Amino acid sequence: GINAEYGDEDVIIDHDPEEHPPVLTNNNQPFFYSLVSYVWKVFEGHGYLILIGAIITYYLYQKAVEYLENKVQSKKDGVMSNLSPEEQLNRLEAMRRAREKLQAEVDAAAAVEAEKLREREEQQRQEKIEDWERHKKGWDIGARRLRRLLNPRNLSSWIILIL
Repeated sequence: GINAEYGDEDVIIDHDPEEHPPVLTNNNQPFFYSLVSYVWKVFEGHGYLILIGAIITYYLYQKAVEYLENKVQSKKDGVMSNLSPEEQLNRLEAMRRAREKLQAEVDAAAAVEAEKLREREEQQRQEKIEDWERHKKGWDIGARRLRRLLNPRNLSSWIILIL
């Protein structure tokens, strides 16, 4: 405990020496600061060993990646290498024929679509010509409008109007 005596003389404070250590240190340092300090001390003491270890680890990593890539490549090549040259040639020929067949199907479908497009364009061109001819004759109704009116779906409404 602290005892203080007041008077005209100097103030005397009596305290327990265990309560206040002679050297004050901060034991509640931030975690990050203490971590950085610890890592720095480790590097100061063992920096060359850590550097050599990192280089060896990187070298082994590169070798492992190279080994695994070679292993995968050899598996890909291994499938064809187990076959005789004639079987390899037959497989390649079969793949070529399959590609040609698929390409022929795609070409045929493209030709059909191109023909449909040409027919639509020709039909639109004919409609424009018919519209122009009607316009020259003085008719106000366009070919599209006339076709819509004479459409079989609309004929039932015409029949009802006539009756």
